[in-house]
Amino acid sequence: MSDLEELLEIAETVDAMLDEAASSQARAVLDEGTWRVLAEAGLRRVALPESAGGSDGELAHLAVVLRRLGYHAASVPLLEDHLAAEVLAGQGIDVPLDVVTLSSRSDLVAHVGGSGATVTGSLRVPWGRVASLVLAPAQTDSGVVLVALPVEAGELTPRVNVAGEPRDILRYQDVAPVAEITSSEAVAGLRSGVLVYRSLAMLGAGERALDLTISHVTNRTQFGRPLAHRQVVQQYIAEMFGALTATRAASDAAVVALADRSGSRTLAAALATRVEADRMASLVGRLSHQLHGAIGFTQEHPLYLSTTRLTAWRQDDLSEAACARELSQLVPGLGGPWETLTGRARA
Repeated sequence: MSDLEELLEIAETVDAMLDEAASSQARAVLDEGTWRVLAEAGLRRVALPESAGGSDGELAHLAVVLRRLGYHAASVPLLEDHLAAEVLAGQGIDVPLDVVTLSSRSDLVAHVGGSGATVTGSLRVPWGRVASLVLAPAQTDSGVVLVALPVEAGELTPRVNVAGEPRDILRYQDVAPVAEITSSEAVAGLRSGVLVYRSLAMLGAGERALDLTISHVTNRTQFGRPLAHRQVVQQYIAEMFGALTATRAASDAAVVALADRSGSRTLAAALATRVEADRMASLVGRLSHQLHGAIGFTQEHPLYLSTTRLTAWRQDDLSEAACARELSQLVPGLGGPWETLTGRARA
């Protein structure tokens, strides 16, 4: 079986399992049925070694799973669970079989005393209420480290994003971490990973919004003609398709960079991907609703599930502007835009 055939088979498998995931009701809690099926199929931690509860797959396999989960608006914490387990396992730390989650931004501060390190502060945690452990950055006197903290040791305030997904607030006061990771590569890996993985989920949601929009304008008639026959509608569809194509190309390149672990180049690829994904989310959300009209805003319509996720996921992690600023500072040190984009120096 070729690599392409294998990826297509994974996509078809996920689609078959998740055809019912994008129901007419937005879910605010874990979809336990879908989560169980993903685990039974070996897709929950597909790119991790068996010792970490994985299937010894590749990042390309994970990329397909994340896109299809985004496409079907599945209410499962696979992105957070996989990345947190990936970082822990990469440092030789035992990964629990329970759900583990992460926060890419926090105001946690780690203090080292006579009895060891303790952590104080608060953070916004995706799926905190269903997780046993959270991995997050914390500031120390010597820089940023990653700390793994038991969820039950913190004070949890339930919150949800605009899509109804859990985005809980956890507050800690002098809590000893289960593990502390000081590796700068691990810290950078968490940042790059969450940007790329979230972009892949956004890509899937955007693809779903485009498919729904094409179906709507093809079947909807106005003044005796399908909406799809109107030039302005065709222009909007082309703009959506172009934005998705750019995001897809950036995501493919970023997945390769993540697998290569090429330091600053990996971060640059992750930042560029997130910029494209955020731009795509804004354009696709706006035009898909413009073409659907009022019906697309109702909770009963499947477009609502996709576009509310696009809006919510843009607010996770870093903003488009923050990513663009950091990318502009990073690229000159990598040889400039041409070498960064192509991997080749100018002749």
